[in-house]
Amino acid sequence: MTNVENVIRHIENRTESLFVDFKRDFYKNLRNSDFPKDIAAFANQNTDEDCYIIFGVEDKSRRIVGIRPNTYIGIDALDGYLERTVEPFVRIESDTFRYMGKTLAYIKVCKENKDRPYVIQESCGKHNLIEKGDVYIRKGTCNQKAVRMDLDDMYGRR
Repeated sequence: MTNVENVIRHIENRTESLFVDFKRDFYKNLRNSDFPKDIAAFANQNTDEDCYIIFGVEDKSRRIVGIRPNTYIGIDALDGYLERTVEPFVRIESDTFRYMGKTLAYIKVCKENKDRPYVIQESCGKHNLIEKGDVYIRKGTCNQKAVRMDLDDMYGRR
């Protein structure tokens, strides 16, 4: 199954999970966004599934609203910023596609990322609230700071 087919399947399921997050808009400014936290949280999942952040779908209603194509930030810029803000490097894929007459985008956090924990290496996000040294995990449909037990679990599964 292709990435786009997987994304459409998740959209049609209309459910966020440990592996899927819906966002109305693409990250406007990487430096002031939750991008590193979102990617690190998915990469820190102990799973053999790819994880997807899907843009152009309202979080609460799951209504397909699309994104403006000029707001999409290409994979080179995403990789470059990710390389500076999360260690070790997280492998992602990203693209846009048309669905139901709208432009949507996705970021796939690849299941091959197994070098946990993935740690924030540069303070970033709105007001620098994502701090250097933070480790994030996905709990249910939320990204949260990891606690000691979460880190023990990551190291125990190596």
